[in-house]
Amino acid sequence: MTEAQALELEATYVVANTPEYLYRRLRDSEVVRRLANDFSAELLATMYREVLAKPNRTASDVAQAYAAMVALTLRDYSEWRPLIDGFEITTLDWAERIRAIAKQRATPTVVTSLTASPAKIAAPTLATASNTDEGVAVRPRIVITDSAT
Repeated sequence: MTEAQALELEATYVVANTPEYLYRRLRDSEVVRRLANDFSAELLATMYREVLAKPNRTASDVAQAYAAMVALTLRDYSEWRPLIDGFEITTLDWAERIRAIAKQRATPTVVTSLTASPAKIAAPTLATASNTDEGVAVRPRIVITDSAT
């Protein structure tokens, strides 16, 4: 992270007056989005833990810890949920609240991939009509073939 990026995060942290504000501003930050895209969930969790391990943390250090935490929540839910549950949150004033906000706003998704052999859908044939007691029923027909030609 560049010095300018660290200063941007620190400025966001310093002016934040609520955890909700900090979470929202960090989530919208291009720096945090870049962290989420450039680093794995495990690496972001490691960054968070390394900052917490520092004995004399500065405002910049705290801002970077929060940024790593929020960046983690921008990744796939299945990646970040188990990691964030294991975070030490008692040493940062707003970590518990930010974790709760992230969980509340999370949208778990399930991705299912379907594969099929190539199929060709033939042009619909003319509808057929048949007489019923209530009049004429029209049944359209669509033909699906396995032929790729």
